[in-house]
Amino acid sequence: MPEGTPPHIARVFKRLPVSVRDGPPLGGIGASGIHVDQISLGSRYGRRGCTGKEDDFSIRGRDQVNVCFRVVHNRVDEAVTVVWEKDGDRVKRRRGIAIPGMHAYRSRAFLVLRSEYTARWTVRIYSEDGVELASTAFSVVE
Repeated sequence: MPEGTPPHIARVFKRLPVSVRDGPPLGGIGASGIHVDQISLGSRYGRRGCTGKEDDFSIRGRDQVNVCFRVVHNRVDEAVTVVWEKDGDRVKRRRGIAIPGMHAYRSRAFLVLRSEYTARWTVRIYSEDGVELASTAFSVVE
């Protein structure tokens, strides 16, 4: 359980069904118990998730930044928001990424690179109630 989790959310989290594949939350836990237990980056996306480069994504190489993540939650339909930050400033936000009513669900979001995107980036995943569930950082180079 992440430090600082409010007691009422901790109770919801403890009641979630558990699978042998479930890992601990990488960030916070949303009010419904929703959390992310896996996150990865890759320059390509396919049947096995994010593959290829994991950092130093190249504009000249026409890389695309993919963020793959696994959400664990109650079996109800929910959504998450993915926020892309360039040097600490929010640049893009994708709301309403659907998380269907399954125990665990893998999803992804992507960022198509443009010339002005050379910088240090962070991608953050938020629950519907605004809790940061996970984040990871990367660089974009020319």
